[in-house]
Amino acid sequence: MHNMSHIATSSYSWLEIILCSIFTAGTVFYFVRLISPKLVKKTLGYYDWENELWHGLCLLGMVVCFIPQAFPIPNSFWCYLFFLGGIWYLLRAYNWGLNLSHNKQWYDIAHSGMLFGMWWMFAQPSKNILLIALNAAFWLWSASYNLHLTYSNIRKNFKALIFGQDIAHALMALVMIGMTLAPNLFMPAHGHNASLNNIQDNLPAIENCIAVNEANFSQEVINANLPVVAIVYGGCEKCQIELQIMRSLAPAYKDRLKFVTINEDIAPRCKKDLGVTQCPTILIVENGKPISVIKDVTSNPQLQNSLDHYLSRSLHK
Repeated sequence: MHNMSHIATSSYSWLEIILCSIFTAGTVFYFVRLISPKLVKKTLGYYDWENELWHGLCLLGMVVCFIPQAFPIPNSFWCYLFFLGGIWYLLRAYNWGLNLSHNKQWYDIAHSGMLFGMWWMFAQPSKNILLIALNAAFWLWSASYNLHLTYSNIRKNFKALIFGQDIAHALMALVMIGMTLAPNLFMPAHGHNASLNNIQDNLPAIENCIAVNEANFSQEVINANLPVVAIVYGGCEKCQIELQIMRSLAPAYKDRLKFVTINEDIAPRCKKDLGVTQCPTILIVENGKPISVIKDVTSNPQLQNSLDHYLSRSLHK
């Protein structure tokens, strides 16, 4: 067993960090507006709590896309939330929204499209090229329209609150174009690849062994209440041998060690966060951090001896 204490559990590109920081600032911006009706009304001439709330939630959703570990909430929660938001604004467009003097019906329809777009981002309900193109076209229109508003605000009568909302809309729409056209590239933390998910689903259930993807990685690995034995594997023959050996030992270590399997194609972010560079790799994660790796496993007794050695050493700490 080799010490791996130098491995970081979180590794993000500079672009992800910048975008996440911007969307975090946008989330704070809208929630501050939500609790500051007098300031908003003084600046805009009206206060619309629904707009402030849903815009804040959309930007929070963008943050979750980049760092899901910061909000270990099931992906289904965001799907239901944004689908509900889309329905909410459709109802508003044809009901109470018509009675708001500052509002226009097409605003509500556009906001409904925005929220359904957020739902699409998390749910990825279809691979139909036409639907994906229509979704991307909506975000392209949104980005163009809000960039125009931003430019007009700067040229004519600059107001920070208006500039903030327009630039937040525009940046979100630009990023959403990429997320719509290439979800696996822009949102690796959600593992939206139906064919690859079937690989994971085909693993037969076994006691004390959980198939981990990037939606449940934080819950099952980082925040696990037991030391975790994880294998990061691919499709090679050696991967399948080590995977079979590792899974066969899982029931014997119930209540002492937690076993998880991570398919590198389904969960590339998990592989990256664990510091794994090649497959297969079996490693032990303790308190959310990889502490040791077991290399070149060829038999059950070999892996069992390594795990027993770790447990024995842990008892004498």
